[in-house]
Amino acid sequence: MNGRRRKVNAGLCLGSLAGRRCDTGFAHRRGEGFGIAGRNGESKMANPNLERFLGGSPIGVLIRLVVVSFLVGLLLLMFGVEPWDIVASLQRLAQRIIDDGLADFRQVGRTLLTGAIIVVPIWLVIRLLDARKSR
Repeated sequence: MNGRRRKVNAGLCLGSLAGRRCDTGFAHRRGEGFGIAGRNGESKMANPNLERFLGGSPIGVLIRLVVVSFLVGLLLLMFGVEPWDIVASLQRLAQRIIDDGLADFRQVGRTLLTGAIIVVPIWLVIRLLDARKSR
C-alpha cells in the first residue's frame, strides 16, 4: 500500500465480503470491517492447522457430524440396534482380549518353564564338562 494506511470502515458492509465497494465509498478486502482479517488478509479467528486436521471449518464439520450421526443412528435404530448394545459389545470384546491375552502369556510362561527344566540342566552339565576338558 505504498506506506499509506487505508481507512477501514468498521460498519457492517456486505460488499466487503466480496471485495467490492460499500455504499459508504470505502473499498474493502475480503473480511475487512468485521475484525476477522489481520495483516496480509490472514484470518485471526481461524486456525489453519485445526481446519486442516478437521477437514474444514469447525462449525461446518460439527454440523456435518451431527447430520451424519443422526442418519446413522436412525438407520441403526431401524435394525433394532440400541446404543447400550454397542457399548456392552465393546466391553465384552475388551474383556475377551484381556482374558485371552493373559491366558496366552500364562501359556508362554508355562512352555518356557517346561523347556527350561530340561535345557538348563543339560547346558550346565555341558559347561561343566567343557570346563574340565580345558584344564
